[in-house]
Amino acid sequence: MALLAKQAKSLKEKYYPNSDFIHARLGNLSSYTWKSLWPTKGLLEKGMCCPVYVSDLIEQNSNQWKKELISTFHPEDTERIRCIPLLLEQEANRMLWRGEASGVYTVRSGYKNLIQIDRSINLQPNQIYYKSMYKKLWMVQLPSKTKILVLKTLNNFLATYFNLYPRRLRNVANCPRCLNSTETTEHVFRDCSFVVGVWSRLGISWTLEQDQLQYKDWMHKPLEGTNVKVNFDVALGRQNKKSCTGIVIRNSLGQVLKTKIFINEHMPTVFAAEALACVQAIRLRTHFITCRFRHAGRQKNKVAHILAKEGLNENGNTYLFSSLSSSVARAVEVDRQAGGWGN
Repeated sequence: MALLAKQAKSLKEKYYPNSDFIHARLGNLSSYTWKSLWPTKGLLEKGMCCPVYVSDLIEQNSNQWKKELISTFHPEDTERIRCIPLLLEQEANRMLWRGEASGVYTVRSGYKNLIQIDRSINLQPNQIYYKSMYKKLWMVQLPSKTKILVLKTLNNFLATYFNLYPRRLRNVANCPRCLNSTETTEHVFRDCSFVVGVWSRLGISWTLEQDQLQYKDWMHKPLEGTNVKVNFDVALGRQNKKSCTGIVIRNSLGQVLKTKIFINEHMPTVFAAEALACVQAIRLRTHFITCRFRHAGRQKNKVAHILAKEGLNENGNTYLFSSLSSSVARAVEVDRQAGGWGN
């Protein structure tokens, strides 16, 4: 069926020259081939989406929501609409296929879609819960091997003695370390006396020392040549749903080349505000030949954080060069003294 949906494109000139396959009609004198292809529209309709259907609510010139028009909706709906960020460049409406990142239908993705539809019919409540949990797991920014370990642990796929013993790959099922209990997944990570000793030694002081070591290594990695470092951060006002993006650009000597703050309205979540901040930071330096991203915690990103926090209080978009506030200037000097700029 997935292959038939792909082949429907070859009959466009004969059966739907001025339309598309989704809106094509069966007709009265259709061939057997077309009658076989036509029912596959159901597969495509379930996987198709249109990214924009609200052009009447957007001012074409300013690319902003029409406040008077959307104010006719329920107040809660109006606020939710205004919190939806619009694209910086306008694009025409187009149909996309959800199964591929490119938005183009393929037989492979069509087949996967059919399999998912078939499985969803027979899903049990607990299976639906685990499916949602697995999706969230793969969205977490962790190494793939860590995610695979978590997945194996959740499904009891680890090569513990308890799992190997029934397959005659081990003579006993007892833990080879403590020798007191069966080596199950829970025993490996929680109950074994050796593991309990390890957990007891992993205190907060050790974690902080490791964090400080990573911070020190990051700060003492100087920039080379004409490279610049762009730091950005966001401060969010949850009551008025405003956010402020703070951006600072520095050279290899730690000297501030440019700072900028943006005030953004109708930010629904912290994630949306941070995503917009990333776009705003990149647009300041669109002539980059190469660009590399690296996450920095708040302690490693104090200058941008202070800029964003102060900008939210001042409530204004502005460029700042020499007139840095005392708190921002101190944070810049601390970074320079840390040796991360090749001094």
